[in-house]
Amino acid sequence: GRKAKNGKGEEDPKGTNANPPPQQQQEKSSNSNQFREREMEIALDAINSKKGGSAHAFLVWIYNAYPPKKDNATLPDGFSPISSPLDTKSALKKAIFHYHPDHADSHGICWKHFCGEVLKCLNNYYHSFK
Repeated sequence: GRKAKNGKGEEDPKGTNANPPPQQQQEKSSNSNQFREREMEIALDAINSKKGGSAHAFLVWIYNAYPPKKDNATLPDGFSPISSPLDTKSALKKAIFHYHPDHADSHGICWKHFCGEVLKCLNNYYHSFK
């Protein structure tokens, strides 16, 4: 019988086609991009539903639901609903840095776009403290 070949044109004794042709690989990656796009669409809807609440509630939600992808990027220790306006403003400033889209290039276009939307919300909260 005819022996199966893998994606490199070599014989594949198990017939598993462990290395699919580039077209199949491309289809897989476009499917995962679609998933990421859909995930970000859901996240953007969630952001829109959280707008208008308190800055504290938004910060706690965003850090828990969609943590920043930077190492050690967390809310300040002791940040609570009774934090002073100055503490809240300081936490917003940190969050603006953590979610800034200019620092999100290495995490993909969907995350960068998401960070841009988060940044808009954070800036609105921040400017309400001036």
